[in-house]
Amino acid sequence: MVTYAFGSISSFVAPMPNVSNVLTVKLEHNTHPLWLAQIVSLLRSRSLMKYVDGTSIWPPAFLFDAAGKPTDKVNPAYEDWIQHDQMVLSWLNGSLSLAMLATVACSTSAHLT
Repeated sequence: MVTYAFGSISSFVAPMPNVSNVLTVKLEHNTHPLWLAQIVSLLRSRSLMKYVDGTSIWPPAFLFDAAGKPTDKVNPAYEDWIQHDQMVLSWLNGSLSLAMLATVACSTSAHLT
């Protein structure tokens, strides 16, 4: 919740859209400008562009102890990062034509696509 001098506003997070309803144009050799307009607005509306442009830092997979040594405890931030990255990757893959998908099918991260 955010509090202002004139009152407070609760944060609103809209549910994730059905991507097939939002991304109506698949990326092909001749549709790049239309596809880009769709995918960029979708990613920006969800603050997910950072997973594509590389500005989101991949957190360490495991937590560190007080001495700075890795533990065997999985870092929750790592799990969240992987979940978001893989969601973006699936959106990107789902927005590609079969010919374009074949060129990036080996990508394991949204940033590498």
